[in-house]
Amino acid sequence: MTINRLNPGLLLAALFSLLLVSLAAPGDALASGKPMGQDRFARPPQVNPEVLRQRVAEMFPEDAERAVRILDCESSDGQDPHTFDLTLENGGPMQINRWWLPYFAERFGWTWTQVVQNIDINLMAARIVYDDATGWSPSGWSPWECYTSGKAG
Repeated sequence: MTINRLNPGLLLAALFSLLLVSLAAPGDALASGKPMGQDRFARPPQVNPEVLRQRVAEMFPEDAERAVRILDCESSDGQDPHTFDLTLENGGPMQINRWWLPYFAERFGWTWTQVVQNIDINLMAARIVYDDATGWSPSGWSPWECYTSGKAG
């Protein structure tokens, strides 16, 4: 699997952000990437929709409004109980498809649990998917159903 156009500057900024969050709150479940309990519908209690919307807008500054609409459509701003379900094909606030897992595991060492339940990793994964899609589609949002269906377009 290869990424056609990965913006190294944005990825570096995202990784730096992850490092800062991890240092600022080492026990925080959002920063640790650890499962949020045994319940397959476990939702991290720290998911604040307003903060999540702001973080998504910061991750996609060139299309912040659409990014926030896609977040809302895909996972109800992280509040849908299925958002963090590890058994589904799409997971996390930005609903990353499991198809990407081999790439993320090989390139970054991320597990499916981290991609789905660690907000920082989920947002970085979304950025990577978006950047890849710009190489084969008119819009980086093409991999998201809420965009292609017109619900958040």
